[in-house]
Amino acid sequence: MKEEIKNAHDKAWNDLEEAGFSTGQRVQIRAAFASVNAGKLPFIKIDEFKDGQPKYYKSELKQISSLLFESEEEVNLANAMVFAIGNDINVNDFIHQIKAVFRILNIESNWSK
Repeated sequence: MKEEIKNAHDKAWNDLEEAGFSTGQRVQIRAAFASVNAGKLPFIKIDEFKDGQPKYYKSELKQISSLLFESEEEVNLANAMVFAIGNDINVNDFIHQIKAVFRILNIESNWSK
């Protein structure tokens, strides 16, 4: 995934250069894009709070957006599984798969029960 991000960055950088943008302008554009979601993990939504703390987390990926998770890390793992599996996800099958992964990795969660 890191390699894909680096390749996308390099392509965008080169496209901006070919379009006639100066190095300073390209740096400003890159900084603007980087600051849009600064401090936020991608594809994670917090729906409810209890006593100022998140009650549960949800993925913003439509394939698994109905599932609830206890932490951001769990959502990240679920999202990574969706990216690895692809778009043809059956939610019921995915639930069995994520339970198995949580058990194999010995992650304490409602998903591993």
